[in-house]
Amino acid sequence: MKKIFGLLIILTTIFLGCRGTTTDDTAYSVDTATESAQQVGDAMASVDESGGSTGGAITSNEIKSYEKAFARISPNENSSQILSAQKKVNLFLPQAQATACNTIAFDTCGTTAANTKIRTLSSCTTAGNGTMSGNVTLTFTGTGAGTCTIPANTDSVSRVPNYAISGLRGATFTVSAPTSGQTLTRTAVSTMSLSNAGIKRTFTTPKGTKLLDITTATGTPLTINGNARTGRTISAGTLVVTNNLTNVTCTLTPAGIAWTGSCNCPTAGTWSATCSDASTYSVAYSSTCGETTFTKASVATPMTMDRCQ
Repeated sequence: MKKIFGLLIILTTIFLGCRGTTTDDTAYSVDTATESAQQVGDAMASVDESGGSTGGAITSNEIKSYEKAFARISPNENSSQILSAQKKVNLFLPQAQATACNTIAFDTCGTTAANTKIRTLSSCTTAGNGTMSGNVTLTFTGTGAGTCTIPANTDSVSRVPNYAISGLRGATFTVSAPTSGQTLTRTAVSTMSLSNAGIKRTFTTPKGTKLLDITTATGTPLTINGNARTGRTISAGTLVVTNNLTNVTCTLTPAGIAWTGSCNCPTAGTWSATCSDASTYSVAYSSTCGETTFTKASVATPMTMDRCQ
């Protein structure tokens, strides 16, 4: 027993020793300007995820996109060094086989509560060997509530995310809706309105330093034309992105935003931002899914949106 206990101490020391080598805050990099632009991509993907099909069915939220965001912000969080140490410990310690997060679907309509579909994430594993816990709840009102669809005018669905991704070193990325989240309302046969009371995203280092704290909301609801992807456009509305660390707020207006059938994000159009600190920027979509150009201070930078695929 003493030998086994000693072995466990040695293995744990090896793992934690590697874990502690790069937990300094300088190992993490967050560009608040580009992260603000990423929120535009997130909002556009949410339109697709909530918009469903011509029958009003609601598609599943794609967890992989937030795994990408976490990996991009914290490239050293699941480095080869710590993964190697983890594997060494796993050789001697029994490991529970957690479910991969991106394989977890929403439950059947009404299973957990009436008029809802819920995706429950219970310490499932991410692509980078981290874990994700929490849930995403879709709540339906109107004539299609019992079947979790929005087939008629004034029918609506609200989307409330509340979950966290934790890396092997202890960094945490959270997504939450402090109030009612996003609400998609059918206003005509092929027209919908998307309002967002606020979706908040934060990134905190293992030492507890918050490097990212951004809230995305709608200033005025987005008018969405078209049920299916092909031919869908946005003709009105504004997005408001607030950096809660600096209190800088940017209001974005759409121009020519349009989808094609093969991408959950637009493949044409531009969002232009005017910010409370007198700065401006734009996000222009290309015909290649997820590829955009982020322009600020006359400097154009290619940017791949995490949520687009």
